Amino acid sequence: MIVLRRAGSADWMPAAHINVRAWQHTYQGVMSDEFLGSMVPEEWSAWRQVRYRDPHPDMTNLILSNGGRVVGYCDVGRSRSDERGDITGVVYAIYVDPDHLGKGMGKRLMIAGRAALRRLGHRRAELWVLDSNERARRFYAADGWKTDGSTKVEHMGGAEITEVRYVCDL
Repeated sequence: MIVLRRAGSADWMPAAHINVRAWQHTYQGVMSDEFLGSMVPEEWSAWRQVRYRDPHPDMTNLILSNGGRVVGYCDVGRSRSDERGDITGVVYAIYVDPDHLGKGMGKRLMIAGRAALRRLGHRRAELWVLDSNERARRFYAADGWKTDGSTKVEHMGGAEITEVRYVCDL
Protein backbone atom coordinates (compact mmCIF):
# COMPACT_ATOMS: atom_id res chain seq x y z
CA MET A 1 0.00 0.00 0.00
CA ILE A 2 1.34 3.42 -1.00
CA VAL A 3 1.07 6.10 1.69
CA LEU A 4 1.90 9.80 1.36
CA ARG A 5 2.23 11.75 4.61
CA ARG A 6 4.07 14.52 6.41
CA ALA A 7 7.54 13.55 7.56
CA GLY A 8 8.48 13.10 11.18
CA SER A 9 11.84 12.77 12.91
CA ALA A 10 11.78 8.97 12.48
CA ASP A 11 11.85 9.55 8.71
CA TRP A 12 15.16 11.42 8.54
CA MET A 13 17.33 8.30 8.35
CA PRO A 14 15.24 6.55 5.65
CA ALA A 15 15.17 9.83 3.68
CA ALA A 16 18.94 10.13 4.08
CA HIS A 17 19.43 6.62 2.67
CA ILE A 18 17.30 7.56 -0.34
CA ASN A 19 19.26 10.80 -0.79
CA VAL A 20 22.61 8.99 -0.81
CA ARG A 21 21.41 6.18 -3.10
CA ALA A 22 19.82 8.69 -5.49
CA TRP A 23 22.98 10.81 -5.68
CA GLN A 24 25.19 7.76 -6.20
CA HIS A 25 22.87 6.53 -8.95
CA THR A 26 22.18 9.86 -10.68
CA TYR A 27 25.50 11.67 -10.41
CA GLN A 28 27.85 8.81 -11.30
CA GLY A 29 30.23 10.23 -13.89
CA VAL A 30 29.26 13.80 -12.96
CA MET A 31 30.77 13.88 -9.48
CA SER A 32 33.87 11.99 -8.40
CA ASP A 33 33.53 8.35 -7.42
CA GLU A 34 35.47 9.21 -4.26
CA PHE A 35 32.91 11.84 -3.24
CA LEU A 36 29.89 9.68 -4.06
CA GLY A 37 31.44 6.68 -2.28
CA SER A 38 32.12 8.76 0.83
CA MET A 39 28.51 9.83 1.27
CA VAL A 40 27.18 8.59 4.60
CA PRO A 41 23.44 8.47 5.34
CA GLU A 42 24.09 9.21 9.01
CA GLU A 43 25.56 12.61 8.10
CA TRP A 44 22.59 13.48 5.87
CA SER A 45 20.19 12.33 8.59
CA ALA A 46 21.97 14.46 11.21
CA TRP A 47 21.77 17.48 8.90
CA ARG A 48 18.03 16.91 8.37
CA GLN A 49 17.46 16.51 12.12
CA VAL A 50 19.04 19.91 12.74
CA ARG A 51 17.41 21.67 9.80
CA TYR A 52 13.91 20.28 10.34
CA ARG A 53 13.98 19.82 14.11
CA ASP A 54 11.00 22.07 14.73
CA PRO A 55 7.98 22.20 12.47
CA HIS A 56 8.38 25.31 10.36
CA PRO A 57 5.23 27.11 9.19
CA ASP A 58 6.81 27.98 5.82
CA MET A 59 7.92 24.45 4.95
CA THR A 60 6.40 21.02 4.35
CA ASN A 61 8.36 17.76 4.37
CA LEU A 62 6.59 14.83 2.70
CA ILE A 63 7.33 11.11 2.82
CA LEU A 64 6.11 8.46 0.41
CA SER A 65 6.13 4.85 1.54
CA ASN A 66 5.26 1.63 -0.22
CA GLY A 67 4.46 -1.39 1.89
CA GLY A 68 5.72 0.43 4.98
CA ARG A 69 9.11 1.23 3.41
CA VAL A 70 10.05 4.86 2.68
CA VAL A 71 10.66 5.14 -1.07
CA GLY A 72 10.74 8.90 -1.60
CA TYR A 73 10.51 12.35 -0.10
CA CYS A 74 9.83 15.93 -1.08
CA ASP A 75 10.68 19.14 0.80
CA VAL A 76 8.92 22.36 -0.21
CA GLY A 77 8.73 25.85 1.25
CA ARG A 78 9.46 29.52 0.81
CA SER A 79 12.04 30.49 -1.82
CA ARG A 80 15.28 32.06 -0.66
CA SER A 81 16.32 33.24 -4.13
CA ASP A 82 13.45 35.32 -5.43
CA GLU A 83 15.28 37.87 -7.51
CA ARG A 84 12.36 37.90 -9.98
CA GLY A 85 9.87 39.03 -7.37
CA ASP A 86 7.09 36.66 -8.43
CA ILE A 87 8.43 33.30 -7.28
CA THR A 88 7.55 32.57 -3.70
CA GLY A 89 7.69 28.79 -3.37
CA VAL A 90 10.44 26.28 -3.94
CA VAL A 91 10.85 22.54 -4.24
CA TYR A 92 14.00 22.17 -2.16
CA ALA A 93 14.33 18.46 -2.81
CA ILE A 94 12.46 15.59 -4.39
CA TYR A 95 14.08 12.16 -4.42
CA VAL A 96 12.87 8.66 -5.13
CA ASP A 97 14.80 5.51 -4.32
CA PRO A 98 16.46 4.34 -7.57
CA ASP A 99 14.68 0.96 -7.27
CA HIS A 100 11.34 2.79 -7.57
CA LEU A 101 12.09 5.11 -10.50
CA GLY A 102 9.59 5.00 -13.34
CA LYS A 103 6.75 3.73 -11.11
CA GLY A 104 4.91 7.02 -10.60
CA MET A 105 6.37 7.73 -7.15
CA GLY A 106 7.96 11.01 -8.18
CA LYS A 107 4.71 12.15 -9.78
CA ARG A 108 2.80 11.46 -6.55
CA LEU A 109 5.38 13.41 -4.57
CA MET A 110 5.35 16.34 -6.99
CA ILE A 111 1.55 16.56 -6.98
CA ALA A 112 1.58 16.58 -3.18
CA GLY A 113 4.47 19.06 -3.07
CA ARG A 114 2.69 21.48 -5.37
CA ALA A 115 -0.50 21.16 -3.31
CA ALA A 116 1.50 21.86 -0.14
CA LEU A 117 2.98 24.97 -1.73
CA ARG A 118 -0.50 26.19 -2.63
CA ARG A 119 -1.66 25.58 0.96
CA LEU A 120 1.31 27.65 2.14
CA GLY A 121 -0.04 30.50 -0.01
CA HIS A 122 2.34 30.29 -2.97
CA ARG A 123 1.14 30.86 -6.52
CA ARG A 124 4.44 30.33 -8.31
CA ALA A 125 7.45 28.15 -7.53
CA GLU A 126 10.98 27.32 -8.59
CA LEU A 127 13.35 24.40 -8.39
CA TRP A 128 16.97 23.89 -9.38
CA VAL A 129 18.36 20.83 -11.16
CA LEU A 130 21.76 19.85 -12.53
CA ASP A 131 21.87 20.63 -16.23
CA SER A 132 23.21 17.11 -16.87
CA ASN A 133 20.31 15.39 -15.08
CA GLU A 134 18.28 14.70 -18.21
CA ARG A 135 15.90 12.25 -16.51
CA ALA A 136 14.87 14.84 -13.90
CA ARG A 137 14.64 17.59 -16.50
CA ARG A 138 12.24 15.48 -18.60
CA PHE A 139 10.21 14.74 -15.45
CA TYR A 140 9.92 18.43 -14.56
CA ALA A 141 9.04 19.45 -18.12
CA ALA A 142 6.32 16.78 -18.28
CA ASP A 143 4.92 18.22 -15.02
CA GLY A 144 4.66 21.70 -16.54
CA TRP A 145 7.87 23.25 -15.22
CA LYS A 146 9.79 25.49 -17.65
CA THR A 147 13.35 26.75 -17.62
CA ASP A 148 13.61 30.51 -17.21
CA GLY A 149 17.21 30.89 -18.39
CA SER A 150 18.70 31.23 -14.90
CA THR A 151 21.75 29.13 -14.11
CA LYS A 152 24.28 28.91 -11.31
CA VAL A 153 27.64 27.20 -11.07
CA GLU A 154 28.79 25.46 -7.91
CA HIS A 155 31.64 23.20 -6.89
CA MET A 156 30.46 19.93 -5.45
CA GLY A 157 31.78 16.41 -5.28
CA GLY A 158 35.05 17.26 -6.97
CA ALA A 159 33.32 18.79 -9.97
CA GLU A 160 32.07 22.10 -11.24
CA ILE A 161 28.34 21.68 -11.74
CA THR A 162 25.80 23.89 -13.43
CA GLU A 163 22.26 24.05 -12.17
CA VAL A 164 19.29 25.24 -14.21
CA ARG A 165 16.23 26.90 -12.70
CA TYR A 166 12.74 25.72 -13.55
CA VAL A 167 9.60 27.68 -12.65
CA CYS A 168 5.88 27.00 -12.75
CA ASP A 169 2.55 28.44 -11.81
CA LEU A 170 0.87 26.47 -9.08
